[in-house]
Amino acid sequence: MKKIALIMDGWMRYFTFAWPSGILARIKELNLDANLYIFNSNGNWSGDDEYNRGEYNIFNLPNLNDFDGIILDINNIKLDGIRENIIEKVKATNLPTIAIGNEFENFYYVGINNYEAMTHMLEHVYSHHNSHSYWFIIGPDDNYENSQRYLSICDFIKKYDIK
Repeated sequence: MKKIALIMDGWMRYFTFAWPSGILARIKELNLDANLYIFNSNGNWSGDDEYNRGEYNIFNLPNLNDFDGIILDINNIKLDGIRENIIEKVKATNLPTIAIGNEFENFYYVGINNYEAMTHMLEHVYSHHNSHSYWFIIGPDDNYENSQRYLSICDFIKKYDIK
């Protein structure tokens, strides 16, 4: 039987159900002989960093070498060093790893090409709706998907010399 580790940080939303549910449905659909082991933290829910560090200790529980593959959804980790520590531990296993929503070296990536999607939306609004004045609300700097959208916006306003 294959063992798959799902390492995820709490989203305070539907994703904490959707990811495991979808993965389990696919395992069943393919009739795979596999179990999913879920290591979910709620380390971004509190304003208390010590509490959050305690929550993130769940990621120290598994011996990742006991698994056949790993799925990472660590997009929301905010405390310094936690995400990097997880990535280094996973890389050290040399196991096949899928990263959801973040591109990390040596891991497979599942996510949206946010740069391209944002560029298409901006081009559409600019060309088809003749809109040349914009306000943008940007999310956290340390969010990979947000950073890709921000790069697209910067390139777009340079291309069209928009203030």
